[in-house]
Amino acid sequence: MLVVVGQPIRVGRGPFDLAVGAGALWVANTEDGTVSRINTKLGKVSEPPITVGSGPISLAVGAGVVWVANFFSDTISRIDSRTSEVIEISVPSEPLAVSADEGSVWVASGGANTVSRLDSATGSLARSWTGIGEQLLDIAVGHGAARVADGGNGTVLEMDAANGKVVGSPI
Repeated sequence: MLVVVGQPIRVGRGPFDLAVGAGALWVANTEDGTVSRINTKLGKVSEPPITVGSGPISLAVGAGVVWVANFFSDTISRIDSRTSEVIEISVPSEPLAVSADEGSVWVASGGANTVSRLDSATGSLARSWTGIGEQLLDIAVGHGAARVADGGNGTVLEMDAANGKVVGSPI
């Protein structure tokens, strides 16, 4: 169960990650392979869960789209927040984290130590960079860069958002 303003809200099995945006609170239900949309004004789930790929583990919201990293199916789900339409996009093995900014969506895939950038308007894979770090765990994008947490060597790498080059560690 998820607790919002002191009231439990029943969502799917294995709620794992949360994101706020597009007028709702979104919950990745890892065991069900679904995403729940919660109307925060009413404090309740606003529709049946949305089916996505296997093992949804990370969420990001940007420009009216909910992005979901599906660990077991090696996909990113693109959910239109207005229609709940889902499009599945293949990405490198074991996507662990997703982050969105105004023009792109970034994915950290731990199984392949790969960072991928998707076009946020179309969802198409724009570019992937392999051999990034040792064990990618999370990613955040903003202010012209993507920052990647590397659990394998205990560092955070900074990549130029325009070309994906590792430019160092953030200050």
